[in-house]
Amino acid sequence: MFPNYFIVIGPNGTAGSWGWTIGRQTTAIARIVRELLDYDVTSVQPTQEAYERWNKWLDERLHNCVATTDKTNNWWRVDGGRITVINPQSGGE
Repeated sequence: MFPNYFIVIGPNGTAGSWGWTIGRQTTAIARIVRELLDYDVTSVQPTQEAYERWNKWLDERLHNCVATTDKTNNWWRVDGGRITVINPQSGGE
């Protein structure tokens, strides 16, 4: 729906430290833009399959995270549902 729309620190974007996250994400965006130019491609957009596979991986990794407990009320959940704030990766992955 929005090809070539890149964001940093989006949903499930923060992993490890802010500095590590921003550096890693901007490096990935720069690589994609470079390949758009190198291969004379006008747009890039993930497939629905890639989107679903990534979200399944996130949900599986976050399943045993302290943020998923129903014993406390926390700000990581959207209306008590899916966790969209943190990312299960550490600053070293």
